[in-house]
Amino acid sequence: MNLLQSTRCLSRTAVAVASPLLIVACAHQPTMYNWQAYQPQVYSYLKGEDYAEQISALEKNMESARSRGETLPPGFHAHLGMLYLKTGLDARGVEHIQNEKLVFPESIAFMDFMLRMASGATEPSSSPGSEALPAAKADVPETGEALQ
Repeated sequence: MNLLQSTRCLSRTAVAVASPLLIVACAHQPTMYNWQAYQPQVYSYLKGEDYAEQISALEKNMESARSRGETLPPGFHAHLGMLYLKTGLDARGVEHIQNEKLVFPESIAFMDFMLRMASGATEPSSSPGSEALPAAKADVPETGEALQ
């Protein structure tokens, strides 16, 4: 066997070994969040289906994620909170919306808006998200300063 034939044989062997490994490596990509019931329940909400059933499915999803140590996706607590508010369980609704603010601080302005709407306020007392501005402003460097 000459050098050209052995190189071809080696190339074919490498492809034969690498191909299944690549397929297996791409087969299971873990997700960052547990999306189990969230998206189907958002769709159910948009279709106008029973809120109690949606709450039940989301609560089961939340318990399942907790037992596995998985993270719930952005909007999960906000959606569950909104469903509780719509069913008249205001304390539970506010609790979940506050939880959304804690877990995803970028949602503070919108969650505050949701809470104002739930309380019946139609006009914000100040600009949306202003409750978070004093703390955020303290982290902003003066002009010309470098971030540390």
